[in-house]
Amino acid sequence: MVCSCSVCADIGAALAAASRGGGESPATRGEVVRSAAMDMDPVVCERVAAALEALGVDVDGDAASEGPREHRLRGFVMPVSGLSYAVQLAVKMQAELQANWPRLESERVHVVASPVRSHRLRLKFFVGRSGSDGPHRLGISNTDPEDPRRTAFIIDGDFPIATERMQRAMRALLASLDAPGGSEIPSAESLHVVNFVDTMDGQDFVVTLYHLSPSESKDEQGSSGQEDAKMTTETWSTVMQKGLLARLAQVLEGRVTAVWRSRKCVRTASLGQRSGLDVGGDLDSPDEGEARVLETGLFPGRRLCQVEGSFSNPNGAITRGVNDWLHATLKGCGVANARLLELCSGCGNHTVGLADLFARVVCVEIDPHLVKQARRNLALNGLDHVQVFCDDMRRLPRILRRAARGGWDAAEGPTVCLVDPPRRGLPDELASFVGELDSVDFLVYVACGDGLERNAAALAANFELQELCFADHFPYTHFIEKVAVFARRGRVSPSTMVVTSE
Repeated sequence: MVCSCSVCADIGAALAAASRGGGESPATRGEVVRSAAMDMDPVVCERVAAALEALGVDVDGDAASEGPREHRLRGFVMPVSGLSYAVQLAVKMQAELQANWPRLESERVHVVASPVRSHRLRLKFFVGRSGSDGPHRLGISNTDPEDPRRTAFIIDGDFPIATERMQRAMRALLASLDAPGGSEIPSAESLHVVNFVDTMDGQDFVVTLYHLSPSESKDEQGSSGQEDAKMTTETWSTVMQKGLLARLAQVLEGRVTAVWRSRKCVRTASLGQRSGLDVGGDLDSPDEGEARVLETGLFPGRRLCQVEGSFSNPNGAITRGVNDWLHATLKGCGVANARLLELCSGCGNHTVGLADLFARVVCVEIDPHLVKQARRNLALNGLDHVQVFCDDMRRLPRILRRAARGGWDAAEGPTVCLVDPPRRGLPDELASFVGELDSVDFLVYVACGDGLERNAAALAANFELQELCFADHFPYTHFIEKVAVFARRGRVSPSTMVVTSE
């Protein structure tokens, strides 16, 4: 079936114009846009158009410029515009459906689309210079196959997928590095990577400066870096507060934290205050060398504390959208007051948003640092019906026995299982074990790689796919995350599942 929607018509006209020599050539628009000439499924385009309309994106009115190549996002294969994003998202969805889920009914396909611009809350850049003594530049790993350079450098902090606050911080960092009287950042010659973390509510911001040790640095001034590394924490904090932090405080509201990291040294310094947030507990007294952000914009009525340097989803709008979709979908499954088993639970990203649906929750996470964060977030939100176990999920039978001793009814067991495994998915034996947990009526599988496809055969013996949602955490790349809801075969009728919008 060939789609005749306005998105496909517009991109077809753009490609036709390019082939006549006007504007960008099809090659410079990248493989993803070229593939838009394929016959699109109208259902996929309909889902994408509706998702973007809900975000207030005027696809037809936000078309990609047909001007010079420099107008595109440097290092990426796509122009940044509503039109390009709509086509690229539709192509990614259709490719996934055709390759892995060709028989899934269209009414069971959903999508959580990203804002077209200013959606990345977390970004890491290389630090370089234009020439041996030229101005500093920030660079990203290049994903554009037509540009052979490994790193694409960004000029003057212009990077439209970053939040507006982050772009202001990028410009402040470059100004601090190239200050007329010399760099305001200690050991600037050994600085090689910078990481920015922003929040949806705009109250916390962290910039982390990664330095090479003097022995690693090829700069002849490595000795000065060694001397700066011996600065006391108090002296370093004073230098930062008068330099980079002062510049950041001029362009950012809320609390701004700078972190200095090398192999042997970690220092932090903060400036400014959060507005109107009663944090409580030890959240304002982080561990030594630790910087935290408190996020209040992800889940209604909930707060999530995240530690810089640990895993966090980079696209807050997608995190919030997926939580809303999962909440509505599970509610439509009738799981109120049910029991949830969550594997690979991390810092509580799903737990905090979904815990109110369940009478009991057992979480399993192998990373002790993430377990500590999860327990902190549960306490922060008063979720005392959740247990978190620091253990390997492959030991699940033992974990469930321990949960029974803690109040979990071993005779009843979990009724919903949520897994968010690494890219490769669940170990085959664990996927089979989860399928054989007779108490589990519904399985939620969050896939950031090809794990869902790898585990599909093991899961198919006991579960049937009911709903599939595409979550586009990384617009303008080929990555797309899937969230699948399975129902146990022979027990749950698809007609009893009603997905509502909340």
